Amino acid sequence: IPDTYEEPFHQLDLVIRQRFAQRWLLTFRARNLINAPKIFTLGDQVARLFYRNRDLTLSLSYTFD
Repeated sequence: IPDTYEEPFHQLDLVIRQRFAQRWLLTFRARNLINAPKIFTLGDQVARLFYRNRDLTLSLSYTFD
């Protein structure tokens, strides 16, 4: 049985931060925007293939001083 190899996985992430009113911080994060498949090969054949989900996050924070 040939070895199983994990093929390179391409992923594009994005983070945007905006500070306003000196104490507020708004952050938007997006992970895996390309949504390329994660592939494992066994010899020349695909042994396993799956897609990771996109992950979107929006957060608002306030700093107390």
